Amino acid sequence: MSEKNGSLTVPATSATAPLDSAIAGQVPATAMTSVSADMTAFTKDELIQKVKEFEQQQAQWEEEKKGMVPMILQYQPPIAAPPLNKSQLYGQACSNDAITAESWRDMWLDHIRINRDNNDIEGNSVMKLHGKYAYRPCICAGSGPSLKKNVDVLAKEKPPEIPIVSCCHNFPFFSDKGVDCKYWVNLDAGEITISEMSEGGAKKPEEYWAETEDKVLIAAAVSHPEFIKKWRGKIYWFNCLIPDPEFINKMESLIPKLKVAYNVGGNTFGAVFYHAVCIFGSAPIAFIGTDFAFDYTHKFHAWDSQYDAKFAGLVPCTDIFGNRVYSWQSYQNFRNWIEFQLLGGKGNNPMMVYNCTEGGTLGAYPNGNIIQIPNMRLAEFLYIFKRYQRMPELLNDPNVKYSFLI
Repeated sequence: MSEKNGSLTVPATSATAPLDSAIAGQVPATAMTSVSADMTAFTKDELIQKVKEFEQQQAQWEEEKKGMVPMILQYQPPIAAPPLNKSQLYGQACSNDAITAESWRDMWLDHIRINRDNNDIEGNSVMKLHGKYAYRPCICAGSGPSLKKNVDVLAKEKPPEIPIVSCCHNFPFFSDKGVDCKYWVNLDAGEITISEMSEGGAKKPEEYWAETEDKVLIAAAVSHPEFIKKWRGKIYWFNCLIPDPEFINKMESLIPKLKVAYNVGGNTFGAVFYHAVCIFGSAPIAFIGTDFAFDYTHKFHAWDSQYDAKFAGLVPCTDIFGNRVYSWQSYQNFRNWIEFQLLGGKGNNPMMVYNCTEGGTLGAYPNGNIIQIPNMRLAEFLYIFKRYQRMPELLNDPNVKYSFLI
């Protein structure tokens, strides 16, 4: 470069270098906002300062890029059905049931006994919520890593009339992000569910438990008694269908009047979905957080969790963009269960939901995504119900002669 009349004249290629780098996937295209296309207007000192600012931004971008690769994400094309038929999906989803029942049976029964003795389980069935949101949309929240993509949309753009039913593992994340969620589901009997109520959160555990005072817990009768003891809000109860005759016989003798049994495939999100459909009566339904897999950065949740360090014993699978991701077989079994239900389940009543996860493996196969689970962004789903709100604005706009929302 050469100095001329107190300014610096620079080669024309310098102005386009950030854009060229962005095209190559090296520097974000927004770098162009930091380096003017007309460099000749700068004094020497101004240009030096601009270069310093650009170098600082570039260093920040390089730090953010570690462990990541540039990607163009497009949904796979739809396919009519998964390569597995309903029976095969069901068989795969239930492949670990016998081992699970054998390992957990005694603990499940102990928890039912303790919870029955300390709570009015049979008098507070989930049927007290039956039909509460009939004919209305509902958002079902799993705990997958893609929640970080749309949690801000959930917090800021969801109309209060649309309920959220969420896995309890999301509690600290949703709380910290300002998400208004009233209904929480716990299925698991393990003590780990207690620590998960504050995992990755910015507050102390007791602060999150205090926030449950105005929340509603949808609890399996097998839930850990200490979890139930810590919950301060209302609790409604359900049973689970476990394919184990010994467990069922003993369970029925303990709580014979709790007739509501959720068919969930052993997964908490299965209980979330079942509740929204069969108890609330909601439709249409949007799924978020249903990744059932690690993301591209090997995160299993939207926050730093204990599961991130367990990136082992995994199986490769295809996500909704056609990319390879990894998961545990048990979580792919859970995903198979949801697909089995959407294909009709045991009652042979097919249904469709909107997958607003914006990532993950639900409904995804190497040759495409099944049509029973159309994909869209959460913002797009919510706009369906908010579009009418623009009509007054358009009618009052002097520059608009006729208003067309669709």
